[in-house]
Amino acid sequence: MAHLGDITKVDGGKIPPVHVITFGSPCQNLSLIGNRSGLAGAKSSLFYQAFRIIQEMRDATDNLYPAIAVWENVMGAFSTNDRMDFRAVLSAFSDTEVPMPPSRTIDTILNIILFVPLGFFLPLLYKKYHHMKTVALTGFLFSLAVEIVQMFGWGSSDINDLMTNTAGACIGFLVYCLLSRILPANLKKQLQSSRVNAVAEVLLFAICTFAIMVTAQTWFVHDVLNVP
Repeated sequence: MAHLGDITKVDGGKIPPVHVITFGSPCQNLSLIGNRSGLAGAKSSLFYQAFRIIQEMRDATDNLYPAIAVWENVMGAFSTNDRMDFRAVLSAFSDTEVPMPPSRTIDTILNIILFVPLGFFLPLLYKKYHHMKTVALTGFLFSLAVEIVQMFGWGSSDINDLMTNTAGACIGFLVYCLLSRILPANLKKQLQSSRVNAVAEVLLFAICTFAIMVTAQTWFVHDVLNVP
């Protein structure tokens, strides 16, 4: 195996042409646990150096080599800089401008609304959730679990979802604090439980939360309610 040295100093037109080039540019600026500066970051920007080599080789071989180029990276590469980094990758590989509209404000709002019922019903039903930090931590961990599942192919993980979901849980808690002032004390006593596994409370929480979460989904808002 030949070691060509510093990638920033390699000339793709002067090295032996190959049929396939595979590369994985550093992921530190793209990762969900990185600084998320994207392809503009000092490390992840090496993507452009690798692609420069590909282009130089194709120019030197009349576009014959490489016939295939494969880029590997983390899931976070799909979402940095409002997906514009991934758009840059697609444009580089296809040698054309790829249309990719930015995320809409409605999607951010829906991510917040999605967790409002969680923040509302937890303190309403369980005494142990009468503190903002407890509700916020629960909302964060619940959102984190969803994002981890999505990392394995069931959706797209995004660090922004963690923040908006947690904010939604906190807003739900604030709504509870406001409404608890007007709710009869005996009603709150009947609803609240010191046991997290109380069947009636969990069932009520699950039904109400599911109903609100479904109506907050993008497809429901756009397709059913016909909101653009």
